[in-house]
Amino acid sequence: MIEKRIKALNLKNSENSILRLNIKGETHLYRDISNDYEMEDILSDIAVKTGIFHIDMKIDNLNPVIAIEKYLEGNNVLSNILKNLSDGEDISELIEEFSNYEFMSRKYKEGNLEKNLRNQRDAVIRRMIKW
Repeated sequence: MIEKRIKALNLKNSENSILRLNIKGETHLYRDISNDYEMEDILSDIAVKTGIFHIDMKIDNLNPVIAIEKYLEGNNVLSNILKNLSDGEDISELIEEFSNYEFMSRKYKEGNLEKNLRNQRDAVIRRMIKW
C-alpha cells in the first residue's frame, strides 16, 4: 500500500527525494515495524522499489490490532475486566476489585478508573499488555 501511494505521487527525480511517512492506525505488522532492524529492511525495500533516495517513517501513532477474544479466555485481571465491562452494566464491584491492584492505582487516579474502563477500553488493554 505504501509503495502504491508513493508511486501515485509521481515524484520527479525520485532518486534525489527524501520522504517522511507518518503512519497511524492499527496493523497486524506492529511488532515487525516496531523492530528497528525490520524497519530498516522495510524502508530499504520500499526505497528500492519506488526509486526514492531515502525514506523515514514516523510510527508514534501506530498501534497493534487487539484481538480481544484472545484475552477473554484467560483467568487474569485483563480477562476479568473484559468479561465484566459492557455498556450499561454496573461495574462498581469491578472498580472496587481492580482499584486494589497497585498497578491500577498507579496508572489511574482515583475517580478516573471507571471513565477509563468504559471510554478507553483499547487504551486500558494496551497499557496492561506489554507489547
